[in-house]
Amino acid sequence: VSYTVKNLSSAVTEFTTSTRPFFSQDGSRMFINSPIEDTLLELDLETMGLKRPKDVGPGMILVVDGTEYPVPAAPLDVVISPDEEVLVVLKFNANTIELMRSTQKLFIPRLQSTSTWFTGLALTNNSGKKAEVIATGIHRTGGPFVDSIDTEDVVEFVNPKVITLENGEQLAITIESLLEAPPGIEVDGWLNFDSDQPEISSFFLIGDREVKRMDGGVSENLVSQRLILPQVRVKDGFDTEIFVVNLRNNTTNAKIKLFDKDGNLSEELDRDIAPLSQYIGSVKGIFSNVDFDSNNWDTGYIEVTSSLGTIAFESYFDEKRMASLNAIDVANVGNLSTSLYLPQVVAFRDYTTVISLLYLGESTSTVALSLKGDDGEDLAFPISLEMDPGQFIQRTVIDLFNLNDNEQSEVYNWAQKSINQTNGLIGWVHIESESPGVVSTAELTFSEQAMTTISAHQTPAKNFTFSHVAEALEISTGIALLNPGNEQAIVELNVHDKEGTSVGSVSLSLMPKEKLVKMLKELLPNLPTLLAGYITVNSDQDVLGLEIFFADNLDFLAAVPAQKIDQECCSFR
Repeated sequence: VSYTVKNLSSAVTEFTTSTRPFFSQDGSRMFINSPIEDTLLELDLETMGLKRPKDVGPGMILVVDGTEYPVPAAPLDVVISPDEEVLVVLKFNANTIELMRSTQKLFIPRLQSTSTWFTGLALTNNSGKKAEVIATGIHRTGGPFVDSIDTEDVVEFVNPKVITLENGEQLAITIESLLEAPPGIEVDGWLNFDSDQPEISSFFLIGDREVKRMDGGVSENLVSQRLILPQVRVKDGFDTEIFVVNLRNNTTNAKIKLFDKDGNLSEELDRDIAPLSQYIGSVKGIFSNVDFDSNNWDTGYIEVTSSLGTIAFESYFDEKRMASLNAIDVANVGNLSTSLYLPQVVAFRDYTTVISLLYLGESTSTVALSLKGDDGEDLAFPISLEMDPGQFIQRTVIDLFNLNDNEQSEVYNWAQKSINQTNGLIGWVHIESESPGVVSTAELTFSEQAMTTISAHQTPAKNFTFSHVAEALEISTGIALLNPGNEQAIVELNVHDKEGTSVGSVSLSLMPKEKLVKMLKELLPNLPTLLAGYITVNSDQDVLGLEIFFADNLDFLAAVPAQKIDQECCSFR
């Protein structure tokens, strides 16, 4: 018999002796009520991830001798219908039964619409049926964006918004257009999507109005009790902003820790985050006890822990460049893959790639890195690092793999020949660790003019989507597909317009360890002009994918990871 212990704080649980758990028929999920909190908890038993708790209140107000006393509705029993479409919750004190239907929830952790910044987002229905999606914009202070009663002749917001998407249809829109906000109305917060169909995907881009700086991330569907924000840049005109979102209807306490490049704790913050609110902070501003001007403080990372679980996002930028990243879930270090891939690295000429490695295991581990060309051949000698718990390493590809060492053997000379022929080095990196616990990112920079950052991929897939396409207004889309396996992969790439109509497809063959990187227009020369749409990828072998938007003058780069489509709904409403 094997079992896993999952510790939940009393703030999350507040169980009573009569609280009973319920399991889904396939044994992948457990539901349990928190009677005092009036919430329903859902635990993914495969990943041990805690999904966003569902509010099954409201409670009641009892009046005794003219004094009001709040009493929880006290959900005790929970069962699910045989088709697992309806969840039934018996609320003991309220003497009522709550019926909840299965839905998919996605969260965009950062919205910003000001005179300087805009947010664009895409939402795609990959299901076989029509989807109804409820989009709710939440202000960073915790309440929904609402229409002001003081301006009867002006509609500030239409919120929530019900979106209907046919099978295969996509919505690509700015946040102010989605919420029907008039010019001059600022948006500052986050967004909740709630769909009656499971296979939806979404991503977002934040950029300045001059379209000089732009990057973004993908929507989230899980909270985590431990998150890593893997990049902190505060030198040479840069600052880093972090965004931590509490998706619960209860206040959560979060500990936000800043570590330096050596893995040493620089400063720790303890913050209460109000229900449904967003904690926002500039690293230079919130970590006021750290001397960032000191030569001893160069770079590092941030850890966010909370008993109730949060989602988080970060951006770092200067006057010319910007990069953004979703936080990395490390609540269960033992479940992290020991094999990671950075599907795109560039070096020499005008390109720079900085690789970051963070090891979170419990004991020293050997971490091996291989730099591969697009044909899978080594571009340098593999390296091996001994990493201690908490150790953080950040180096350029050139320094990491000693590519300036003219004393290297024929492997190096062959790589140099390849570099000269291609006007720079283009390849990928495979990371293998002896023990689970390694997370990694790669920051790609062009001529100190444009930048983007990607997190290392952990799990290849046979079917995934890129949630947007841009081939217009001097913006182009690049695609990288990597076959990390030992078998040839046949890959079908299909481009759809916003109505879901296929406007171009191509069949590709990838040999073992081969990577294909092309502009979309190179793969499909007859592709029409597109400012909306999406790409689906289907392969007979597990592959990895990366999409990069870029200005044709390379003012900006924006990397978008592939999104695997969930086949089952993961929440209830």
